[in-house]
Amino acid sequence: MKGKLQLARSLSLNEAVRITKMKYWSYSSMWVKSVKVLLLLTMVPALYGQINLEDGGLAPSEFERVGMSGFQFLKIQTDARMAALGGMRTAMSRGDAASALYNPASMVDVKNLGFGFTQMSYIGDVKYFAVSLVKDLDNWGVLGLNIIQLDYGDITRTYWGVDERLNPIPVTDGTYSGGDLALGLSYGRQVTDRLQLGGTFRQISETLDSRDNISTSVWALDIGTVYYTGLSSLRIAMLGSNFGPDAEFVDFDDRLGILPVQVQLPAMFSLGAAYDFFDDDGSRQLLTVAAEFVHPNDGPEKVHCGAEYSLLDMLSLRGGYRFNYDEDGLSLGAGLKVSVANRNTIEIDYAFMDFGRLGALSMFTLVYDWD
Repeated sequence: MKGKLQLARSLSLNEAVRITKMKYWSYSSMWVKSVKVLLLLTMVPALYGQINLEDGGLAPSEFERVGMSGFQFLKIQTDARMAALGGMRTAMSRGDAASALYNPASMVDVKNLGFGFTQMSYIGDVKYFAVSLVKDLDNWGVLGLNIIQLDYGDITRTYWGVDERLNPIPVTDGTYSGGDLALGLSYGRQVTDRLQLGGTFRQISETLDSRDNISTSVWALDIGTVYYTGLSSLRIAMLGSNFGPDAEFVDFDDRLGILPVQVQLPAMFSLGAAYDFFDDDGSRQLLTVAAEFVHPNDGPEKVHCGAEYSLLDMLSLRGGYRFNYDEDGLSLGAGLKVSVANRNTIEIDYAFMDFGRLGALSMFTLVYDWD
């Protein structure tokens, strides 16, 4: 009898060791798989976009497109979570109010009402903020309102004059201010059980000199999709941004004595994919990896990649990288999500972005969801 008890204990111990090894290798293989998927998602758009260097520099055709558009504030990240993930705009959706500012197709995941606010001190002490409000209309889809504003602040007007000896000297003439504003109306809808579709119409204005009223305005359209492939959690998303007519500054030729200048919108086409790990193993953790290829009309192709690790649907750690940019590259961030009254949630996100010689930037986003 004693021998049988010892044998049973030995078998139990061996079984426990076997289960522990299985769990260890399961988690290890999952992490290895996540790294492979991230590399694959990064390589595919890079190869597709043919991001290449010729003789140590960019191809001449890519130089020709640089600086061909205005309204560059539309390229700035509108959400701290997306900024921390390397500037992802397509497949890294989470279905909150901030979704309307990057891919309106992901708005359909909003359950009731959502509000988002983003603030950042941009390069050169320029003030930037974005606000969005999204409402679920049940069977009618999801409707969103959003505002993006960039404030240049007061700028000293300086021009060259001459002194009594006719020597050139700088002369100041008060101050002027400028800025950008975009007002958006977004709509998203669940087309099928796998396909989400959304669009945003924006009225955009840009002021170069508020004192002399040198400004322009134009409209633009964004169209986005999110498609769940059915292959586990893999999803593919596409986004066309800032499509619209050219703009012309009012009285630009009369004030400065030059011909009118046609200003293009910074149109972009983005194709991305994302994949979730640990989403169905009951561990209350989630690892998402994603990458996207971006084809702009005013520069070489770009690649964004990022990863997010979430624990208990409360704490998130993020990192990303933007390839083929002049200065910005690495980005890091974190998010904290807590439940408040009546199952509502509030989330605070932070992003750190390295802009090389231009310094580092910090972005904060507050998201509140009414369940």
